[in-house]
Amino acid sequence: MFGKRNATAAKEAGNPHQQQRAIPAEIWDGEMGDVLRQAGFNPDDESNLVPNAASVDARNARGRAECDAKLAEINRDVERRAAGGHVKPYFLFHEPVWNSDIGDFLMYRLQMYPFDAWNVIFLPEDERTAKFLNLPVHPGGPIPGSTEIARQWMDESKAKLEAASAQAERTGTFAVVGETMNDIKRDVWGIASYFANHIGAGEAWKPQG
Repeated sequence: MFGKRNATAAKEAGNPHQQQRAIPAEIWDGEMGDVLRQAGFNPDDESNLVPNAASVDARNARGRAECDAKLAEINRDVERRAAGGHVKPYFLFHEPVWNSDIGDFLMYRLQMYPFDAWNVIFLPEDERTAKFLNLPVHPGGPIPGSTEIARQWMDESKAKLEAASAQAERTGTFAVVGETMNDIKRDVWGIASYFANHIGAGEAWKPQG
């Protein structure tokens, strides 16, 4: 199952999954907290909660349910229009990636998850359905070399984050860390797009999510 790895849950209360806050409680209790609230932020906003084992499991369960519902909707339409035929989800970053330290980096650091729309393409199970939908047949397995590409990306991304953190501590310009995180997320989309094009499904790739 996607994302099933052991992790230590945070002990701080105040949210359903006992997640730690990126901006700690003492900041929210002071003058800076008033400024943040006036700007529209809240201590329990998802963006301020650090993912832990419970929150990641809940997020993946919700994502799986949404993916299953979408799959059923698409298959009902395909069966009606094409007198049969089925599609099934293809995960661009595949299950072994998500069940490794690469998956931990994606979920716990970037808050990107396996059932997000950018990682899923619904592809036909057979040639007849593929011809009707003008899509490639589901490959049935990961793209050769995709795990190695994902690992190289993660190693490079960790180095970028370390450099950004060092720069922020040295200069006091902490926005550079957020900018680097956004750049790394865009890199993920770039890799997903590359994988989608590799299997001939670039036109079907939807990078939302």
